Amino acid sequence: MKTTILSILAIFTLSTGTCVAKGGGGDDTKIVVGVSVGAGMPMGAFGTKDKNSSATDTTHTNGWAKTGFHFDVNFGYKFSDNIGGMVMIGGNMNGFDATTYDTKYNNKAGTTTATSYYTGSYLIGPFLNFPVGDKFAITARVLGGLMTSKSATLSQDIPVLGTATQTMGSVSTFGYDAGVGAKIGLTDMLGLGLNADYLGGTPTFTTYTTTFGGKTSTSTGHKIAMGTGIINLSVGLVLSF
Repeated sequence: MKTTILSILAIFTLSTGTCVAKGGGGDDTKIVVGVSVGAGMPMGAFGTKDKNSSATDTTHTNGWAKTGFHFDVNFGYKFSDNIGGMVMIGGNMNGFDATTYDTKYNNKAGTTTATSYYTGSYLIGPFLNFPVGDKFAITARVLGGLMTSKSATLSQDIPVLGTATQTMGSVSTFGYDAGVGAKIGLTDMLGLGLNADYLGGTPTFTTYTTTFGGKTSTSTGHKIAMGTGIINLSVGLVLSF
């Protein structure tokens, strides 16, 4: 996880929409509001498309997640020339790779379909702002707070017998985000933000629900962890004033 974060910080100089300067340079603006959209690439167990490494491990699970859609809205306030605070609300929608799932489990009983995962993030923390000229600035941020995770719901159509579904529901846990980026000034107040972030957390599901033949059964209490990492690459608009 640390290696992933460091790699992002080293490779990308793309920004959060949190530069706090008009046109990307350094001046006396204090407030910034940014909106970004892009792609979220699943990492860790969340993005692993294979059976658990141990057949007897019932406390961890893989997510079979695919690259999906990311969005975030952030609000930043500058305390000094280079340091500020930020609140960010974001979301990720990642599909479930049902085709690979059926192949790995040699599923011949019926084709599996699935809804998407939804990962929400409600984070707060410091950011750094480094103006480079009048129209460009580099930023970095480290945030922490609440991560919510809604699991995919799997459905399997079994000939003659009907449809079976299973889901682990929704949970909340601690989440964090580390990101870097750049803002390119378009006008005195409006800029283009390019973002590279790593979102991480370990949601632990405690409810497992299955439905088959019109009957629903729910198991609770057993903890199933899914290490979740998402690399978010996005672009958006930034308003500074």
